[in-house]
Amino acid sequence: MEDERDERVVSMDGTYDADEKPVLLFSRGDGVVRVHDLPSLKKRGDILCYDEVKTISIRSRGVVFTGDASGEVRVAKWT
Repeated sequence: MEDERDERVVSMDGTYDADEKPVLLFSRGDGVVRVHDLPSLKKRGDILCYDEVKTISIRSRGVVFTGDASGEVRVAKWT
């Protein structure tokens, strides 16, 4: 059975991809940031982290910063 903490949304943010299409990024309690198209919510991919992702920050288009419960900070860029 899946842990209840994995079902809740911990953090979310939104941005635009290189083609100016809106995307949603959100994390649950499982160490994965999910990336979905808006408004269809079609899955685009995942950003894998070591622990529960506590924060997602987007400061420039296509660059995503995440911080997880283990203290790990990641910088991801999609093309």
